Amino acid sequence: MEVYTPDGKPQDSWRPQITSCPSALQIAQTYVLQGKLINGLSQAVSYGDDATMATNYPLVRLRNLSNNKIWYCRTHDHSTMAVATGAAIHSTHFTVPCGPDKGQYELCVIANGIASLGVTVTVAPFTPQIVVNEAAVAYLIGSLADGPLYVLTPHGPVPVDPWGPNYAEPAKAAYESIIRAVKTLRDLGRQLEAEQQAAANAASRVTKGGKAPPKLPKDARGATRRKVAVGKKGAKK
Repeated sequence: MEVYTPDGKPQDSWRPQITSCPSALQIAQTYVLQGKLINGLSQAVSYGDDATMATNYPLVRLRNLSNNKIWYCRTHDHSTMAVATGAAIHSTHFTVPCGPDKGQYELCVIANGIASLGVTVTVAPFTPQIVVNEAAVAYLIGSLADGPLYVLTPHGPVPVDPWGPNYAEPAKAAYESIIRAVKTLRDLGRQLEAEQQAAANAASRVTKGGKAPPKLPKDARGATRRKVAVGKKGAKK
């Protein structure tokens, strides 16, 4: 067996060309890359009816600039499978794998085995931005019935079922605690909003009808009386 290693290099006009790509990437996240000729110039390989290993799709490669380690991103949802598309701009989605270290990388797109010129990007760990509301937490709790329960690792949600009840039970308890806390905050918010609306309505009636202003809450009335008492003592002196 021999490995064919050609000399020379492809013509620049054959290369894919990146026209748009995010410069800041995070582990396990999906992004859109746009460019020209990202599917190459042909399917490149076809042999009879039993070997049709077409290469008319883009690969996205990351090279760590500090140690030259190579990573490939999964590509999917290409805007077209057409070849030799000339100056037309097409797109693909790519997902950053979980393995790369934090740092600077050269990113290029490859089609028909021909790489584009690289662009510099940074790769950072995934930082989940979680909106904790009752609906979101209830959705996660629903996973107990519909599928695996998830916990949040530094790289995102991970199902706990394969790791057994030592993780599942505490995770379930944590979810239930979050739901109770969110409900309490929502109830307090409704109560506060109702009091504010009542005060606003009372103020509006005073403006229109000349009635006395609404009584202050007990704590506020107590604070007012204490201030008056202190003022009277000071006057006697």
